[in-house]
Amino acid sequence: MIALHHRKDQKIFVFGLGLSGISSVNALLKGEATVYAWDDSPEMRASSDLGDKIIKDPRSIDFSDIDALILSPGIPLNYPNPHWIVEIANKNKVSIIGDIQLFLDEILISKVPVKMIFVTGTNGKSTTVSIIYHLLKFMKEDVQLGGNIGINGVLELEYPKKNSIYVIEISSFQIELTPRLKPDIAVLLNISPDHLDRHGDIKNYSMIKSRIFLLQDNDDTAIIGADDKNTIRISNGIRKEINTIRISKNKEVRNGIWGLDGSIITNLDKKKLTMGKLSHKKSLAGEHNLQNIVASIAVLRSLGYSLDDYEAGFHSYLGLKYRMEVIGYYKNICFVNDSKATNAEASREAIISCDNIYWILGGLEKDDGINQIKNSFKNIKKAYLIGSSIKSFSKTLLEKSIDYEICSTLDIAIKSSIFDAVKNKFKSTILFSPACASYDQFKNYEQRGSVFNRYIKDYIE
Repeated sequence: MIALHHRKDQKIFVFGLGLSGISSVNALLKGEATVYAWDDSPEMRASSDLGDKIIKDPRSIDFSDIDALILSPGIPLNYPNPHWIVEIANKNKVSIIGDIQLFLDEILISKVPVKMIFVTGTNGKSTTVSIIYHLLKFMKEDVQLGGNIGINGVLELEYPKKNSIYVIEISSFQIELTPRLKPDIAVLLNISPDHLDRHGDIKNYSMIKSRIFLLQDNDDTAIIGADDKNTIRISNGIRKEINTIRISKNKEVRNGIWGLDGSIITNLDKKKLTMGKLSHKKSLAGEHNLQNIVASIAVLRSLGYSLDDYEAGFHSYLGLKYRMEVIGYYKNICFVNDSKATNAEASREAIISCDNIYWILGGLEKDDGINQIKNSFKNIKKAYLIGSSIKSFSKTLLEKSIDYEICSTLDIAIKSSIFDAVKNKFKSTILFSPACASYDQFKNYEQRGSVFNRYIKDYIE
């Protein structure tokens, strides 16, 4: 864990006692700050084991004496309304930041030369950071992976050594709480409607994502997708002095790297170079992974590596858990766990990558549901609906004449889909790609994915 020495002797209030909140408390205490903490949930306060000296209702103390409020990313900062703790902080002119800003400030004050790679986007960011991390490990670099990916909160990482590389996945919620974000290499993959309940509309959501480039200068590199109108607009606004690499999964781009029929092509060297086929590997298959691959190549290039240095590293990459993960086979069925697909666009990428699909989907619906991907349903044989999104999703499926079954829970959906797929005998894919948040029936997508794996493995065995 990183001790936050730059906050020594300051009074810091941490609000939200999930993983990032608890790690913030511990890192601040390790750096000899005075720390207070609170959570709206009595259960979270009780389970934190922090004690009465730290657990303080912020309404019971003089908040004007607090040096900073550390806010967990799940707590509304501005929209639809500021949380009451945000209003208290604003009234007392207390700065509001998150754990990533604490991390960056500590690294800066340490004066240890490191490289910071930050990756954001609506979809693909977890896969992209895991590929980058894997390739850098392959190159024997001192590299650490953390952030929104769920493996390590940033404060759980190790204190930097000279020339350490940090690969950090950052969400829009976290960007809002990181006002001094200045990555050496910043990657924005794509933008599609997501989290609009927190950001209001796609324009504001895009503006927040674009902040990943805001403080960069001519020593830094901006890597940005060119496959949707929102990132194209942001790309056109990046300052000319910043080294900018554009990436695409399916079309030629100016000053960039793109995918074409599984090959990677670049014109960064003033002539087109084809860099071989990489997406034939199962863990990297599908058009959506071409964007992740070219983004990773752009990052490694920015660090001074050529493809010849690390191409073999792609072949040992095993893929991201719960993202298009092949769980096993039974008779004519291939089982694919795509629990990480928490929005429709992520599920679209899975759907177009598989054939003869028996699709299990549903959960806590986001934004426009699956309506935005309804023209991608041609590979679906039948759908099995679970969770609170059943009513909305059934309307979209009915509109596109897709056969569906209301199953309510995951175990029923698995049994029904297996029955139908075996009965039809042709090679089929049972695809669990919810296109939804998990919170109506599961704690998170990891728990949801784990439950699916357990059901399938029990069935196969």
